[in-house]
Amino acid sequence: LAGAEYVSVSTQRDTERAMLDKERWELENCWDDEVDELAQIYETKGISPTTARTAALEAMHTDALYAHATDELGLDPNELINPWSAAFSSFVSFTAGGLIPLLFALLPIPTVGKIVGIVFAAAIALCLTGFISAKLGGADWRKAVIRNAGMGLGTMLFAWLVGLAFNVSTGA
Repeated sequence: LAGAEYVSVSTQRDTERAMLDKERWELENCWDDEVDELAQIYETKGISPTTARTAALEAMHTDALYAHATDELGLDPNELINPWSAAFSSFVSFTAGGLIPLLFALLPIPTVGKIVGIVFAAAIALCLTGFISAKLGGADWRKAVIRNAGMGLGTMLFAWLVGLAFNVSTGA
């Protein structure tokens, strides 16, 4: 999963870089159009046309790429997404979240007990990770818990159903 996260976030960063490259080209080759575009963006935020044009010119003379990246693209060109930190976070999260269910799988108890314990432990881990990530990000923890637990348990159910369809044994 960490590898998939790295690939996914790398693709996102490549897209961000490509957008910035396109913006650099436009700033070098279409300066007046870019001033107009930035002024229009400011007008949509409620600034009068005259003030918007003045602000656009001032922003572009200060740092044109930064002005367009933040106001047009919604990017900070100095802080593009980092695939390595995303991969590391994913690795740590999935490892930590999988340890408790793994412990239930290793207990010398009947298979039904293992399955119930694994599902229960996974549900608790999913709820906790949803809650913690929401609190750290300042988001609504209820939505995060429901989304995290729902998607995680739904994925487990889907994997179990695929196993049933292909007659895969639990091995216990």
